[in-house]
Amino acid sequence: MKGRTEALVRLAREHALLIPEPDRMLFRLEGREALDLLHRISTNDILTGAPVRTVRTLFCTEKGRVIDVAEIVSTGKDLFMVLTASSTDRLLAWIEKFTITEDITISPLTTDSATYLLIGPEAIPTAQSLRLLETGRVPLPDFSAGRTESILAWRSTFGGIPCVRISAGRAAGLPKTLGEKVLSVFPEHAHDVYDVLRTISLVPETGHEIIDTYNPLEIGLLNEISFTKGCYIGQEVIARLDSYKKVQRKLCLLSAIETPLPEIGTAVQCQGADVGAVTTAVSTQARSLVLAVVRNEACEGHETLQISGRDFSIYRGTYPAYSLLDFVEGGME
Repeated sequence: MKGRTEALVRLAREHALLIPEPDRMLFRLEGREALDLLHRISTNDILTGAPVRTVRTLFCTEKGRVIDVAEIVSTGKDLFMVLTASSTDRLLAWIEKFTITEDITISPLTTDSATYLLIGPEAIPTAQSLRLLETGRVPLPDFSAGRTESILAWRSTFGGIPCVRISAGRAAGLPKTLGEKVLSVFPEHAHDVYDVLRTISLVPETGHEIIDTYNPLEIGLLNEISFTKGCYIGQEVIARLDSYKKVQRKLCLLSAIETPLPEIGTAVQCQGADVGAVTTAVSTQARSLVLAVVRNEACEGHETLQISGRDFSIYRGTYPAYSLLDFVEGGME
């Protein structure tokens, strides 16, 4: 399986790959003040821009710790929001706490839908060739009528890899529809491929890096923050950390050859002292890859750190870190 995982990742590097994005749920936003409220309480500017746009924004606690990340999708006519399914109850309750008289409705769409990543250098051209990104030509979701055949697609980001995110009803048979254009990841490989891709791309994930232990600057979510839009929940703490250069930890990619995977939460050490913790751990054919939030001086001042008594090298190259993978030659063999 590991060899196949790396071969599939290679497709995302060189061509295009369709992969289910785990634990995502699509919501419809309605109400005159829906965008205005979310703009006021989240980190990014979601009011400014073209009618057709997508914006990633964060919801943080008053102490500037991350609750979750959301992607706002505007088609020019309708508004949608993509959230992490497993954390929606907590996040929606948090939003409701700040909703007083605002006209806003956040409605979950059918559970008979899935979110996919069409990812790789050929992802956008492929989506364009299928007219997935042409507003008005692709039917938008109309789940109120029980239809799950519709597709909603938009350009998005995944580390340094071009991608298109697609929300489609399972009845749409999206993997089959795209079968002539790209290779789809089979369900049994989906989590492995997704986890390796996000690890080598330094993409934080809810429940791993995106937890209220960390502030967004520590886990590399700078692009999801506007420093000019004005106030939002947690803004004072985040702005002070940025202005006074007080961010003391950073997300690092570590690797080791033929080393057992550490458990999430395992301490990362430098010269015998705890300097961070493991947030993600994945394995390839020859390497163990780890994401860890580590103190700056340890990550920047050393070549290796220790996890459970074993040395892990600190990756200092460009992202995505394809160079860390030993790809399988000969296609999908």
